[in-house]
Amino acid sequence: NVSSYLDISNNILENPNSHKSGLQLTNDNTPTLAGKSTPGATISLFDGEGEHAPLLGRTTVDSDGNWEYTPTTALAEGDHKITVEATKTAADGSELKETTYKEFTVDSINDTLTLNVSTDQVADLTGDTTYLPTGTSVDTNLKFSGKAEANADIYLKIIADDDTYNYYPDHAVPKGDIADILKTTADANGDWSISAEKPNWSYTYKAEVTSVDEAGNTYDYA
Repeated sequence: NVSSYLDISNNILENPNSHKSGLQLTNDNTPTLAGKSTPGATISLFDGEGEHAPLLGRTTVDSDGNWEYTPTTALAEGDHKITVEATKTAADGSELKETTYKEFTVDSINDTLTLNVSTDQVADLTGDTTYLPTGTSVDTNLKFSGKAEANADIYLKIIADDDTYNYYPDHAVPKGDIADILKTTADANGDWSISAEKPNWSYTYKAEVTSVDEAGNTYDYA
């Protein structure tokens, strides 16, 4: 009898399973496929199921019953069902064959991240200097929000960005100092938001945002 199974090794798996697909997740689009089978058996791997599934390649099981194969062409982004076919010719000349499957998701791209900064009085402070009417009561709680990949982790840094410290070091904040680091997670639609109190309205600050998706791909908003 020829037995076989498929495992995925040597990949960075930020989470064992994707919240989006429910499948094992990898950010490697040429993942090393590995498993065990009868020594000497031929392992054929197909990207899909059925007679029309394209052949990824073949390898031979070693004397210890181990095999591995790394695709030479990158797998497409998205869900894959890999067919693993183990075959060997028996002593009587008949062909022994067994088939198994492995499903997983390839996600090697993170290119979605936006940022909006607002207060109760101003809907959009992003990238602008905003002057409020005299006498306006300002709510110093800033709201940061935007879009990212679904279920991505969002890391927000609030950084001093004012040259005033060069002239008034006893009062200002050194430029480049991190005033706060905040973290949240985007929802299933990719929406995220987080609130923070600006340390001092008298000085200038900037926000740097990084998104790390489920597969571990990083995207920095500049």
